[in-house]
Amino acid sequence: MKVANERKQSNLRGIGGRAALTLAALGVAAVVGGCAGASPLTSVRTTDGFTIAVDLETPSALETKAGAKSAGVKKAPLVVLCHQQKSDRTAWDPVVPQLLERGFAVLRLDHRGFGESTKEVASPLELAPKPRDSFHEDILAAIRAASRRSGVDASRIVIVASGFSDTYAARAARLEPRVKGLVFLAGTLLSEDEDFLIAHPDLPVFFAVATNDVQGAQTLRQHAARIRGPRQELIELGPIDENDANDWRGTDGLREETGLADLIVWKIEGMLSPNPSP
Repeated sequence: MKVANERKQSNLRGIGGRAALTLAALGVAAVVGGCAGASPLTSVRTTDGFTIAVDLETPSALETKAGAKSAGVKKAPLVVLCHQQKSDRTAWDPVVPQLLERGFAVLRLDHRGFGESTKEVASPLELAPKPRDSFHEDILAAIRAASRRSGVDASRIVIVASGFSDTYAARAARLEPRVKGLVFLAGTLLSEDEDFLIAHPDLPVFFAVATNDVQGAQTLRQHAARIRGPRQELIELGPIDENDANDWRGTDGLREETGLADLIVWKIEGMLSPNPSP
């Protein structure tokens, strides 16, 4: 696995213009909006009985006019966003407009017991052991529901996770072969989920962490030492300047000056490219 230490904001600024793929390469359009003629997707039901709050947004230009042949429909690759502890799906708000502008369908969810997913349990602390280790079911239920939407290309999925949801995103990829890439912001992987990534070195995996997140960086370095496929890498984001402590954790780093949002979108585009760079 390649490991890089980004020390300057300028290293990330302009990534989209220099290295991101064109929308034509992804086969999608880039007008932001909802699914024409479809009711919003606001909740899904898991196979183990939990109601999960979700948001699905798609580029509106993907829908064809009434009467158009289905062969002419352009569909958007799906990006699934999974939050960290003490957070919810709104933590991803800073990166959603950029993903939509680049032609991706964006699916956000509140894991069971978090945010608005509290119909069956008020908090994750109230979960019994088995459902507490089944957050991947939330992701899979959301993907199944999004897959039925006409503007979504569910054959090309990237899951972006932060913190505790990392391991469940990897588990969802193990159970859902349409997942073509994973992005992790800090967090950790349980051994069975790490073993899956080690056994599949061609599955693109991107880790990003702030250098001054000492515990998070140390954990990801340990994963990096074992997950070493040609498209599996770790980038540590160092302080922009001497006045920046750069001690953000996960989605807390999605502010403009870190360049993290640009970096995530760039990596997703590369994962879904038909001709990826080595």
